[in-house]
Formats: sequence, C-alpha cells, structure tokens
Amino acid sequence: MLAPMPGSKAAIPILAIALAAITACSASKAGAPVPTATTRIFADGSPAQVKRPNEGTERAAAPERTPSALPACVEGAPPEGSAAARLSWMSGTWASEEGGARTVERWCAGEGGALVGDNHTSVNGRVVHTERLRIEARGNALVYIASPSGQATTEFTGDVTCGTEAGRNCSRTCEAVFRNAAHDFPNEITYGRCLQNEFLVATIHGKSGERRASWEFRRSGP
Repeated sequence: MLAPMPGSKAAIPILAIALAAITACSASKAGAPVPTATTRIFADGSPAQVKRPNEGTERAAAPERTPSALPACVEGAPPEGSAAARLSWMSGTWASEEGGARTVERWCAGEGGALVGDNHTSVNGRVVHTERLRIEARGNALVYIASPSGQATTEFTGDVTCGTEAGRNCSRTCEAVFRNAAHDFPNEITYGRCLQNEFLVATIHGKSGERRASWEFRRSGP
C-alpha cells in the first residue's frame, strides 16, 4: 500500500490499503493540496490511536476513480512456501475509516501461489486512489509489487516473521516488512497482525524514519 503523503519527492506512489505516495507527489508538485493520511498504530495486541496531523484540504478537482476489481482468487490451499501460504494471515477484506476517509484493502490467494489484492481510498464518498497489489515469492524472499492507477509499478523486497513477544497481550503475532532503499517515499512497508484479533495494521516509512503513517484495518469481509 502506497499512501498519499504531502511533500514527497518520489515520482511514483499498501498497504492498503489509502492512499498513494505518488498521488501525493504529483499533486504536491502541481501545487494542489493533498489529503493528509490519518494514522493509527498497533500496540500490545490491540488497536491504539496515536497523535496525527489534521486532515488536509480535499482536492475538489480530482477526477473520479473507480475501485479496481479484485484479481482472480484461487480456491484451495496455496502451495507450501508460497507467498499466499506464508501470508495467509493477511487474506480477507480490511477497512479503515477516519475523518471522512475510508480505505479498503483486499487480499486473497492467486495463481502461482501469489497473494493478490487491491486497495482503494475514498474521501467523503469520492474515490481518490486505487491500486493493484501483488506479493510473490522469489527464492526465499517475498516481493511486494504495487501498481497504483496511472503510475509506474514499484517493487519492495522483504520477508515475514511470526512468533510471540514478551510483554505483549498476544499469543502469536506476524509481521511482514518490505523495503526499497532506492525509492524516495515510502521505502519501507510493514504489515502486522496479532492473530487473536481481527485487526491488520499497515505502516509506511520514509528514509531514516523521517515520515511514517499507519492504517489500522478492521476485518470487514472474507
């Protein structure tokens, strides 16, 4: 998921998933105001709200966008070791609503063991961002492929870890981290979930932690 963040110098745009950095970059360079992403973080196995900037001004002249159709899902258990198998805890439909903005991110097992999905964000009922997403295994690594509408495709490479953490009110957590050091913003995308609840958190980071935004998604469908 690549979210709209003001001031990005990137020429291209999760999460989800809300939403593209490229959308923000293009608007920023054109002098148009960009909605500021609302944020939440995941803490101690339960949702926790954090201080966030005020919402920006909505771009009244932005063209209407239509949410993309979810790529074809494949029934049955995905191949062992595939991205869909390693990231099965991300599967489903997830929604986040804050201050008039609604972001929906959907994931399912696709052909070849990939995890495929889409993301769309609407502000006050108007779709402002759509994005196709795909995560596939290449050797031992996982590759996150983001294709925002009208923008170039960007790849981030990472891995997933699952386990327990001392002091957390959660018996099992999973986190997937994807990085692209050459990309301006974001250059890191993280998904995390406590498997005991129905929340998925997507976070995007800039270089050296210069910028960060998180979306707390609640499961809204299969």
